[in-house]
Amino acid sequence: MISANKKRSDRSFEVKDYVYLKLQPYRQQSISHTSSKKLAAKYYGPYQVIAKVGTVAYRLDLLTSFIIHPVFHVSQLKKHVGNHIVQGSLPIIDHGPPLQPRAILERRTTRRNNQAAT
Repeated sequence: MISANKKRSDRSFEVKDYVYLKLQPYRQQSISHTSSKKLAAKYYGPYQVIAKVGTVAYRLDLLTSFIIHPVFHVSQLKKHVGNHIVQGSLPIIDHGPPLQPRAILERRTTRRNNQAAT
């Protein structure tokens, strides 16, 4: 056996299975809104698998209000064990309307390869 494969685990899920979703809140600012991102929850869910996309990707039944894509790699999922399901949810963060500048105060043009680039 090759040493690179010693800690690898082959995971697969069926449609209708429940899985926990592993997210890194310190890398995804749209998910976590805590004062300490390092101490935020790592797994969210359980969420139901609604489709298998390819060989290692799964589509989850997320709420439409979430800002993240519903397809995840198998390495980001952990199987829910047991029959009791308590639906824990991702925190919903309202960022408000997108910000628009009031006016352009200054514009600068640079040159690359003897051509103008803004």
